[in-house]
Amino acid sequence: MKKLLPLFAALVFQPTVHAVTLAPAVEIRQSVAAPIYSPAAFDRNADALPAHFEGHDAESMYTAISQLKENAVAATAVTGKLKPQDDLFAFAVDLEGSVNNWIRGYNKLERRLELRYIMTGNQVTEGWNWNQDADPQTTDYYRYKYLPLKDYTIKKQADDVWKFEYMVTFANLYDFYPRTLDDEAGFVAMMPLAQDDAFKLLKSESLRMLAVCRLVPPWHAQSSTFWKATDTAPYDFMLKKRYLYADLLEVWFYDYHSGKILAKLKPLPQ
Repeated sequence: MKKLLPLFAALVFQPTVHAVTLAPAVEIRQSVAAPIYSPAAFDRNADALPAHFEGHDAESMYTAISQLKENAVAATAVTGKLKPQDDLFAFAVDLEGSVNNWIRGYNKLERRLELRYIMTGNQVTEGWNWNQDADPQTTDYYRYKYLPLKDYTIKKQADDVWKFEYMVTFANLYDFYPRTLDDEAGFVAMMPLAQDDAFKLLKSESLRMLAVCRLVPPWHAQSSTFWKATDTAPYDFMLKKRYLYADLLEVWFYDYHSGKILAKLKPLPQ
């Protein structure tokens, strides 16, 4: 019995790490050029955007906000001279990393360009966002949704990999469309456009999506998940998900090269 006690204690008090869970595959995406983010307040009434518009820098804003006390964030400049209590922010959505969400095409019969960003899987699956008492017929288990803004991976050593993901999270998705069980529900824009113009735009890879937001308390959140090296994935892996809380005000689709605004999606009338 005495020999069994250490083994029993090891089983009971072992850390809550699931050895069967493999670390994600390491993927390092290389940017063609470092983005130049906007230092100016966002104007939601604008008729066009500057060419190559990148929106605001979620990473630098998260860094600034996370170093402040919660009651100081609203009145503090978090990028340039912009303060959450006074200004709106616009974040470019990471479409390159959203291959299963981002659908675009041309409807020849209707002669229109069709853009769709599927939101079905974009649930913030964190403990603080889980409502175990939700009735799935009427309410989502996860109240807050997210749009991905940027991510990058760092190899601190050959066997030590860290990944950082930045997202804007919001609880008002169904202000934009009714709650539905449709797996392809999301942000949809359909614009009349000549076929040649549509095909040129689709081939140019210049279609972009913008989340227009007002930041709100509690301002930010972070989660950390760690995977220990295994034979299959021979590296320690740390994933840090970093969220900026917001009210989503509008979603825009635009031409990155020219700055032309293709569509502005607004909340449904109340």
